[in-house]
Amino acid sequence: MLPALTLRIVQPTPEARARLVAYYNQIVDRRRGEFSDVSDFAARWAEQAWRLALVLHAGLHGAQAHGHQLTLETAVNAIDLIEWFVNQQLNLLSKGRRHSARKLEDEVFELLADQKQRRGVGYVTVRDVQRARIAATADAARALLERMERDGLLMGEDVTPTGGGKTMRLFRRVSGSNPFPD
Repeated sequence: MLPALTLRIVQPTPEARARLVAYYNQIVDRRRGEFSDVSDFAARWAEQAWRLALVLHAGLHGAQAHGHQLTLETAVNAIDLIEWFVNQQLNLLSKGRRHSARKLEDEVFELLADQKQRRGVGYVTVRDVQRARIAATADAARALLERMERDGLLMGEDVTPTGGGKTMRLFRRVSGSNPFPD
Protein backbone atom coordinates (compact mmCIF):
# COMPACT_ATOMS: atom_id res chain seq x y z
CA MET A 1 0.00 0.00 0.00
CA LEU A 2 1.26 3.50 -0.88
CA PRO A 3 1.79 6.00 1.91
CA ALA A 4 -0.74 8.83 2.16
CA LEU A 5 0.31 12.02 0.45
CA THR A 6 0.35 15.22 2.41
CA LEU A 7 -0.83 18.31 0.59
CA ARG A 8 1.77 21.08 0.71
CA ILE A 9 1.02 24.54 -0.66
CA VAL A 10 3.61 27.11 -1.69
CA GLN A 11 2.39 30.69 -1.42
CA PRO A 12 3.95 33.39 -3.60
CA THR A 13 4.72 36.82 -2.21
CA PRO A 14 2.30 39.52 -3.39
CA GLU A 15 5.06 40.90 -5.65
CA ALA A 16 5.75 37.48 -7.20
CA ARG A 17 2.04 36.88 -7.78
CA ALA A 18 1.65 40.35 -9.33
CA ARG A 19 4.61 39.76 -11.69
CA LEU A 20 3.32 36.37 -12.85
CA VAL A 21 -0.19 37.76 -13.34
CA ALA A 22 1.26 40.71 -15.29
CA TYR A 23 3.15 38.23 -17.50
CA TYR A 24 -0.10 36.37 -18.15
CA ASN A 25 -1.84 39.63 -19.10
CA GLN A 26 1.01 40.59 -21.46
CA ILE A 27 0.65 37.27 -23.25
CA VAL A 28 -3.14 37.64 -23.50
CA ASP A 29 -2.68 41.04 -25.15
CA ARG A 30 -0.04 39.68 -27.53
CA ARG A 31 -2.25 36.67 -28.42
CA ARG A 32 -4.72 39.14 -29.91
CA GLY A 33 -1.95 40.67 -32.00
CA GLU A 34 1.44 39.33 -32.98
CA PHE A 35 0.81 35.84 -31.55
CA SER A 36 -2.67 35.38 -33.02
CA ASP A 37 -1.34 32.69 -35.36
CA VAL A 38 0.31 30.75 -32.52
CA SER A 39 -2.30 31.46 -29.89
CA ASP A 40 -2.59 27.81 -28.83
CA PHE A 41 1.11 27.76 -27.95
CA ALA A 42 1.05 31.18 -26.31
CA ALA A 43 -1.87 30.17 -24.13
CA ARG A 44 0.45 27.88 -22.16
CA TRP A 45 3.43 30.17 -21.63
CA ALA A 46 2.22 31.87 -18.45
CA GLU A 47 1.09 28.51 -17.06
CA GLN A 48 4.56 27.15 -17.72
CA ALA A 49 6.10 30.18 -15.99
CA TRP A 50 4.09 29.39 -12.85
CA ARG A 51 5.19 25.74 -12.97
CA LEU A 52 8.81 26.63 -13.56
CA ALA A 53 8.71 29.15 -10.69
CA LEU A 54 7.54 26.33 -8.42
CA VAL A 55 10.31 24.02 -9.69
CA LEU A 56 12.96 26.71 -9.07
CA HIS A 57 11.49 27.38 -5.63
CA ALA A 58 11.59 23.66 -4.77
CA GLY A 59 15.17 23.52 -6.03
CA LEU A 60 16.12 26.30 -3.63
CA HIS A 61 14.29 25.01 -0.56
CA GLY A 62 13.94 21.26 -1.09
CA ALA A 63 11.48 19.40 1.14
CA GLN A 64 10.84 22.58 3.14
CA ALA A 65 9.70 24.59 0.08
CA HIS A 66 6.17 24.86 1.46
CA GLY A 67 7.58 26.69 4.47
CA HIS A 68 8.90 29.56 2.34
CA GLN A 69 7.11 32.02 0.09
CA LEU A 70 7.93 32.02 -3.60
CA THR A 71 9.85 35.27 -4.13
CA LEU A 72 9.75 37.91 -6.84
CA GLU A 73 13.29 36.96 -7.84
CA THR A 74 12.24 33.35 -8.42
CA ALA A 75 9.20 34.47 -10.44
CA VAL A 76 11.34 36.77 -12.59
CA ASN A 77 13.90 34.00 -13.15
CA ALA A 78 11.12 31.63 -14.22
CA ILE A 79 9.70 34.20 -16.64
CA ASP A 80 13.17 34.84 -18.08
CA LEU A 81 13.66 31.11 -18.68
CA ILE A 82 10.21 30.75 -20.25
CA GLU A 83 10.92 33.73 -22.52
CA TRP A 84 14.07 31.94 -23.72
CA PHE A 85 11.96 28.86 -24.52
CA VAL A 86 9.32 31.06 -26.18
CA ASN A 87 11.99 32.53 -28.47
CA GLN A 88 13.26 29.03 -29.31
CA GLN A 89 9.74 27.86 -30.07
CA LEU A 90 9.03 30.89 -32.24
CA ASN A 91 12.28 30.31 -34.14
CA LEU A 92 11.22 26.71 -34.82
CA LEU A 93 7.79 27.85 -35.96
CA SER A 94 9.04 30.82 -38.01
CA LYS A 95 9.18 29.10 -41.41
CA GLY A 96 5.63 27.79 -41.10
CA ARG A 97 4.42 31.09 -39.66
CA ARG A 98 5.92 33.02 -42.57
CA HIS A 99 4.41 30.60 -45.10
CA SER A 100 0.99 30.95 -43.45
CA ALA A 101 1.39 34.72 -43.29
CA ARG A 102 2.16 34.90 -47.03
CA LYS A 103 -0.90 32.79 -47.78
CA LEU A 104 -3.11 35.12 -45.72
CA GLU A 105 -1.53 38.18 -47.36
CA ASP A 106 -2.31 36.72 -50.79
CA GLU A 107 -5.91 36.13 -49.71
CA VAL A 108 -6.20 39.76 -48.55
CA PHE A 109 -4.76 40.95 -51.89
CA GLU A 110 -7.28 38.75 -53.74
CA LEU A 111 -10.08 40.20 -51.62
CA LEU A 112 -8.87 43.72 -52.45
CA ALA A 113 -8.89 42.89 -56.16
CA ASP A 114 -12.37 41.38 -55.83
CA GLN A 115 -13.63 44.46 -53.94
CA LYS A 116 -12.24 46.69 -56.70
CA GLN A 117 -13.85 44.61 -59.46
CA ARG A 118 -17.25 43.96 -57.84
CA ARG A 119 -17.85 47.09 -55.79
CA GLY A 120 -15.47 49.60 -57.32
CA VAL A 121 -13.65 50.22 -54.02
CA GLY A 122 -9.95 49.67 -53.44
CA TYR A 123 -10.06 48.99 -49.73
CA VAL A 124 -10.99 46.33 -47.20
CA THR A 125 -12.08 46.56 -43.58
CA VAL A 126 -11.64 44.22 -40.64
CA ARG A 127 -15.22 43.10 -41.20
CA ASP A 128 -14.56 42.31 -44.89
CA VAL A 129 -11.60 40.11 -43.97
CA GLN A 130 -13.59 38.28 -41.33
CA ARG A 131 -16.62 37.83 -43.60
CA ALA A 132 -14.37 36.41 -46.33
CA ARG A 133 -13.20 33.88 -43.72
CA ILE A 134 -9.59 34.88 -44.12
CA ALA A 135 -9.54 35.33 -40.33
CA ALA A 136 -11.84 33.60 -37.87
CA THR A 137 -12.42 36.56 -35.56
CA ALA A 138 -12.44 40.33 -35.74
CA ASP A 139 -9.38 40.40 -33.47
CA ALA A 140 -7.49 38.05 -35.79
CA ALA A 141 -8.54 40.07 -38.85
CA ARG A 142 -7.46 43.32 -37.20
CA ALA A 143 -4.11 41.78 -36.19
CA LEU A 144 -3.54 40.55 -39.76
CA LEU A 145 -4.35 43.91 -41.37
CA GLU A 146 -2.32 45.86 -38.80
CA ARG A 147 0.67 43.54 -39.32
CA MET A 148 0.40 44.00 -43.08
CA GLU A 149 0.29 47.75 -42.49
CA ARG A 150 3.40 47.60 -40.26
CA ASP A 151 5.15 45.52 -42.93
CA GLY A 152 4.40 48.20 -45.54
CA LEU A 153 2.03 46.02 -47.58
CA LEU A 154 -1.09 48.01 -46.73
CA MET A 155 -1.83 51.59 -45.80
CA GLY A 156 -4.54 52.26 -43.23
CA GLU A 157 -6.80 55.30 -43.19
CA ASP A 158 -9.41 56.20 -40.56
CA VAL A 159 -12.65 57.46 -42.11
CA THR A 160 -15.60 58.97 -40.24
CA PRO A 161 -18.93 59.08 -42.07
CA THR A 162 -19.93 62.60 -43.16
CA GLY A 163 -23.10 62.64 -41.06
CA GLY A 164 -21.27 61.30 -38.03
CA GLY A 165 -21.04 57.78 -36.74
CA LYS A 166 -18.37 55.25 -35.96
CA THR A 167 -14.92 55.80 -37.43
CA MET A 168 -13.85 52.92 -39.64
CA ARG A 169 -10.33 51.95 -40.65
CA LEU A 170 -9.90 51.27 -44.36
CA PHE A 171 -6.89 49.30 -45.59
CA ARG A 172 -5.55 49.76 -49.13
CA ARG A 173 -2.73 48.04 -50.92
CA VAL A 174 0.47 50.02 -51.15
CA SER A 175 1.48 50.36 -54.79
CA GLY A 176 4.29 52.47 -56.11
CA SER A 177 4.51 56.01 -54.82
CA ASN A 178 0.76 56.41 -54.18
CA PRO A 179 -0.31 54.38 -51.14
CA PHE A 180 -3.99 55.30 -51.79
CA PRO A 181 -4.64 54.43 -55.43
CA ASP A 182 -7.94 55.53 -56.95
